[in-house]
Amino acid sequence: MTGPGGLPMPGLARMAEVTRAISEAARRGPDEAVGRWLIHEPWSIVGQRNTVKAKNRIVMPAIPTGLASTQGDATDAMNEWYRARSVGGVGLILVEPAYVVRDAGERDSSTVSGEFSPRLVIDAKSDQKALRSLADAIRSSGAVPGISLALPSERDIAAAAFSDFKLWITAVAVASSACDSAGFEVIELVFSHDGLVHRSLRRATNRRTDRFGRGEAGRFRLARELARSAVTAAMSPVIVKFAIDQRRWGGLNAEAGTRLALALQDDGVAALEIVGGDRWDDASLQLSCGVGEGPVIARTSGAIHQGVRIPIIASGRLLSPTGAEETLRDTNATAVAMGRALIADPSWVAKARAGVEEEIVPCIGCLGCHSAMDGGTIGCVVNGDEVHVTGLHVQQASHPLSIAVLGAGLPGLEFARVASSRGHDVTVIPGTMPLGGVTGLRSSVPGNAEFGRAFLYFGDRLREFGSGLGETIPDDCDLVVDARPLPGLKLSWAVGRSVLTASSVLGRDLHQMYGIGRRVAICGPGSLAGEVALFLAGWGRRPTVVVPGTSDNPFPDAHPMHALRLVERLIGYKCDLVTDATPVEWNETLDRKHRLTVRRGDGTTAVLGPFQTAVEATGWSEPQVTGPTETVVDGTRTIVLGDSQSFETVRKLVHWANQLARTV
Repeated sequence: MTGPGGLPMPGLARMAEVTRAISEAARRGPDEAVGRWLIHEPWSIVGQRNTVKAKNRIVMPAIPTGLASTQGDATDAMNEWYRARSVGGVGLILVEPAYVVRDAGERDSSTVSGEFSPRLVIDAKSDQKALRSLADAIRSSGAVPGISLALPSERDIAAAAFSDFKLWITAVAVASSACDSAGFEVIELVFSHDGLVHRSLRRATNRRTDRFGRGEAGRFRLARELARSAVTAAMSPVIVKFAIDQRRWGGLNAEAGTRLALALQDDGVAALEIVGGDRWDDASLQLSCGVGEGPVIARTSGAIHQGVRIPIIASGRLLSPTGAEETLRDTNATAVAMGRALIADPSWVAKARAGVEEEIVPCIGCLGCHSAMDGGTIGCVVNGDEVHVTGLHVQQASHPLSIAVLGAGLPGLEFARVASSRGHDVTVIPGTMPLGGVTGLRSSVPGNAEFGRAFLYFGDRLREFGSGLGETIPDDCDLVVDARPLPGLKLSWAVGRSVLTASSVLGRDLHQMYGIGRRVAICGPGSLAGEVALFLAGWGRRPTVVVPGTSDNPFPDAHPMHALRLVERLIGYKCDLVTDATPVEWNETLDRKHRLTVRRGDGTTAVLGPFQTAVEATGWSEPQVTGPTETVVDGTRTIVLGDSQSFETVRKLVHWANQLARTV
């Protein structure tokens, strides 16, 4: 978008123009066509008593936000989080999932459990006023308010008493009625993600011999009775979310999923959301970065759709308008669920409809959104806005400054983006690191290419706002923001000319690989060691990864899905993985047949090798996470921000960078 004469528009003027276009697109009614784009067309969910019409085919799926009160009720912060997605143009928003509980004791325990705590809890004692405010916040900008209900996970389905199932069925009816009364127009039941019902559906986990087991009809019984209970209790249409996890032994395949879908259709279910298995322990599911865009089980969703009359919502790894459109055209799905894309940018739909796709804040597949920040809330490592409403609430600087940003990591780039949009003259100085900082180095690892989406996004924004890259701090600099990572760590065992660090290896090209040798020991406490190994394997080396983690959990610092995908890639590249081993000594020899002595978890030692080189892959020291610090360096005001290899830390730093840039 340009100004008069084709010149770039000033930062805030351009943002205002984009915001107007986005707002107009978000306000368009469901009957206003947008070319031939299916994603912008309306669709209907026909229930037993009511029919709901969504203005487009984009669904915000149920994702826990951690914004509930400690009592498990909706809060103002939760209202604003979901309102932002409604303002951004989403057609149907499914809240949380909320826990269904049977009594006050379960309510108390449920609010403090789960990946993001506290969690929304629904029962007869739920705060109806708070729930209605949440539904109204979503409805206020044209989205259909829906809510997702889940049963707390019980790992041993066989141990559940018959009477427990009856209590759950009653509890779902009570919760559905409560949500209905609060103004939610769609009720979704979650039968996936390794919850109680998901485990009851799978042959591998349901070994019961009563009527809730003993063959497929028995395994389907709990799901069907819960669905019938909700359909009977609620005036709103009921959606069921279940998993096709055919890559796992004993999981639902497409044929069994179709039979379940037909049964649920007969029970009065109005639509289905199909997801891909259990993200915790199925490494074959394409949910992590580097595997390309598209729904995890798009073809399976399409196959099931052929067998049922009710709408199907396809889910998984959908990021771009083109990808969402292709899913609707190629799979016969009726709508698409876009979770992480709408976490990264709540205005995704409006930007796509306004024709400014380049403005969409990208999801980079890092799963940092699944690492809860202080207070348990969800967020994005690329989007630092407090409530994720990109482009809003930014004020022109009253006294524009000359600012130098040292380091081009995500925190530094976010600061530069917001500060330059306010009229400051910003120069980004990458130094010895690539664009993207630590994340930029990691993007060179096979499987991490999606990280580069962030650098393209920030590069485009900085060019539009007139900021550029430099090599030195300008003479007239008023403020320096130090967003560089702290120095890399090198432990006591890592002594010798043949020992390198992860930061000195990542990003090298072929000519810089000479002298490293073919056999390399990569030693570190977590996933960075695996990533360095993949990088070297991509250049023809034969690395051995040495980590203290167990064989069941070699990379405990990574999200479970990333850890499993990392192990899968290491196997694919034929990298050796040595677990339960901590390096204690590196022994160099003149013939370059070096040996590594490690200590096992049981206290014994072992000698590994021979190797030509070792890489100490502990990584960079972690910056303090209490907030930016200010000092004076060489007479210039300097604010120290930092960078990190931990996406959880990067999220905090990006958030602080955003807030800091709004105030300087």
